[in-house]
Amino acid sequence: MNRIKQLSDYDYTTALVCLFPILSLAYGKGYNLAALLLFLFSLISINSSKACWKIQQTRLICYCYLAYFFIFTFFMFLHGEKASYIDQTSRIVMVIPILLLIIHRGVKFQYLAAAFALGAIIAGLVATYQVYIVGMERAFSRGVGLWGKGYMPIQSGNAAIVLSMISLCFFIYFCQVKKWSYITLTLLGTVLGLFASLQSGSRGGWVFLPFALFYLAIQNRKLFSARVTLVLTLFILALITVTASTDNAVSSRFEQAFQDIEKHENNDTNTSIGLRLELWKSATYSISENPILGNSLATRLEQRQQQIRDGNIDFNPNYADWHAHNEYLEALSLRGGIGLLALLSIFFIPAYILNANKSESNLQLQTINQAGMTCLIMFSGFGLSQVYFNHNSGMIFYSFIISCFIAISIKLKHNN
Repeated sequence: MNRIKQLSDYDYTTALVCLFPILSLAYGKGYNLAALLLFLFSLISINSSKACWKIQQTRLICYCYLAYFFIFTFFMFLHGEKASYIDQTSRIVMVIPILLLIIHRGVKFQYLAAAFALGAIIAGLVATYQVYIVGMERAFSRGVGLWGKGYMPIQSGNAAIVLSMISLCFFIYFCQVKKWSYITLTLLGTVLGLFASLQSGSRGGWVFLPFALFYLAIQNRKLFSARVTLVLTLFILALITVTASTDNAVSSRFEQAFQDIEKHENNDTNTSIGLRLELWKSATYSISENPILGNSLATRLEQRQQQIRDGNIDFNPNYADWHAHNEYLEALSLRGGIGLLALLSIFFIPAYILNANKSESNLQLQTINQAGMTCLIMFSGFGLSQVYFNHNSGMIFYSFIISCFIAISIKLKHNN
């Protein structure tokens, strides 16, 4: 009877974990439902899964998440902010019981691979429907009703490219073990997830794509011949180039970027990139005022309004309360050097754990570690042009994806 229950819990965990990537972009707030169900199940199982606390790496990542949250809480009190200041950040604490559950129960590897590939395929189908059937200018634009509410071109487009890169990691694995059905599925996930991101026009999400591809090429240089690696890399780059050159919606986003830069050089800042550049300039002024502890939201607003009056930034006063459109400058301007260190910790500590769990003999562990590292590269790139973690979707997506791969990595390493 206990054996049946154990197997049942294992299957439930796998099903709920796999539900997250499948639902994430299936509808506007799909990430919420899957995360909530998994969180509730993890609370029910906390008595058994808390035994994983004995593992050093488990404690390290949990302390990292807790420290990140408590630093936000400290600055909420220090700067006199509202409780909503820590709303998004609380998601990273809520993922801790999920992390413990996955370490304790584990997840079926092939089901996980299929789930991420399906999530990327669904993203591609949604993008196709919205752009080519509904006629939206950009995929994942806000829609009406239950299905469309919650989509955001930048946030959802970035999520799509993460699903694409994860599918690519699993594709590399299945090429090695020669499972052709999974090779086909993960290849489709890679292509359609990338296609979905391109259709969203989320240019900031593409900045670190070459770095992620380079990382995977270096990590797998012994597994594939130089010719195969080159062909795969050229295939992905060719897909991006062809899509960008033949699709008006995508090519216009590239053209617009160059036009925005040219306009900014001619003192026209009322463009997407122009506004970002002025926001970044404003953030550097605010950082110089309080480089260690940062500024309250109210203080930054006053500083920005003064910067506009003094002519230090060319900016519409109606947008003065906008965030910095850069994760790192936002952390520095609001929480100073302490806040930046906290932000960097949720990138570097997961990377440290994944790197420490490297394995030459266990291909599944190797794949999980590479998928986690690839995600960290992409997430760190998103922060260059967007405050990704200021949004519920960004914080949940990061917290779940990274915690999932860290937990499975710890589980597989511990089993070894």
